Amino acid sequence: FKFRDPLFGLDRQRALRLAELIGKLPRKIQFSVESRIDLLRPETLRALRDAGLTSVTVGIETPHEETLRHYKRVPIKDDKQREFVETCRRMGIRTVAGFMIGFPDDTEKSIERVLSYARQLNPTYANFNIVTPYPGTQFFAEAKQHIAELDFGKYDVYHAVLKYRHLTPQRVMELHGQCFERFYF
Repeated sequence: FKFRDPLFGLDRQRALRLAELIGKLPRKIQFSVESRIDLLRPETLRALRDAGLTSVTVGIETPHEETLRHYKRVPIKDDKQREFVETCRRMGIRTVAGFMIGFPDDTEKSIERVLSYARQLNPTYANFNIVTPYPGTQFFAEAKQHIAELDFGKYDVYHAVLKYRHLTPQRVMELHGQCFERFYF
């Protein structure tokens, strides 16, 4: 099973206590967590791994700090990201890193940089998503002038639903497919 909590590990004592309690279960279980790199210290990862943690999903999003800041995301330094992935690898914990492409100002070059960074970081798995402003979120309200598609059936991170300054929605979707192709093959 998976703990889908983007703030998993914020309360370290709680995470360590959870690992302790899971470790006391009558049967060994396997689980994964979704969190932020800056919330999972090596000692927490070690305790969770010993209790059955097999993988960690984290959002890298983009190596472009200015884009992260523009969309009110907190950048995490490249060296911290690399250190996290390496620490997990040494501990035998798989990493699933989420990357975002298709911001309104993206270019082919900026999307190529996301792919290049994903390959350098070398998580166990990389997941590339097209930026999607979900209805009801603050991002949806902020991105209103960039929304090109109102068919909410296409709001699935695989369809380009925004207006882009330098790319067509079709090209964003092609580059999205190429990110997967070139990362894995």
